[in-house]
Amino acid sequence: MIPLPRLLLSLSLATLLPCATVEAALPVSVYQGTQGDTAVEVALTYDAQHQTVEGYWLEEQRQWLIPLERTPYDHRLPLLINLLDNPDLPSAALLIQPFAFSHDRELRGTRVNLRNRERQALELKRVTRFSDRRDASWQGELLQLPLDGRRLFRVHAHKTAGEYVGTVDRITILDRTSGQPVQVIDNLALFFQGSASLSFADFNGDGVIDFKATPVGQLASGGAAGQDPQYYVYQPASNRYELKTEQQARERNR
Repeated sequence: MIPLPRLLLSLSLATLLPCATVEAALPVSVYQGTQGDTAVEVALTYDAQHQTVEGYWLEEQRQWLIPLERTPYDHRLPLLINLLDNPDLPSAALLIQPFAFSHDRELRGTRVNLRNRERQALELKRVTRFSDRRDASWQGELLQLPLDGRRLFRVHAHKTAGEYVGTVDRITILDRTSGQPVQVIDNLALFFQGSASLSFADFNGDGVIDFKATPVGQLASGGAAGQDPQYYVYQPASNRYELKTEQQARERNR
């Protein structure tokens, strides 16, 4: 017979260890609004451990998506964050008035052209907050980084209060020229990891970017994923992405 203290310890470890495998995505706030007369979308990801924010800036009409540089964040100070259109010499930055990431729903500031110092007023309202809190529930859409020159990838994800992590249930692939959807992949159950939910690479060496994602498995309930990544490979004949095994993903299209 197992002594009672040891039994209780075993039960405690069995309860706690699965939870230790779960790491929720960093919280993300998505804002929409205007930069001068231009409609824009801005996403900011907050890293509380390192006190930084990063994200992306999207000009909706031209489907122009630019990453935002990881930048120190202090809610008492204005945020000056570079648009990484050129990592060596950014051409613009967002100067945002002090705000509390978790509470403020509206952001105001300016977009500054770093070449000629021209400024445009920036007014944004939060439309989605992907919280990392277990007691939070949410649903919304988020663009994925890094960039593919021909396409944009937007995931729809949701989370129910009490779940440890969010779940990607739909991927919409958009043509960057027209801004129109060219493919929708739905009925999914993938692990939400913010703007890194999809991992991009040319798996089969055909010169076209493919992507993979991790099934959510038991992560939402506090367990381990325990499943291999799902590979989606571009098929030129159909102009669509198709689910493949890892071995199939690395075979050149014929």
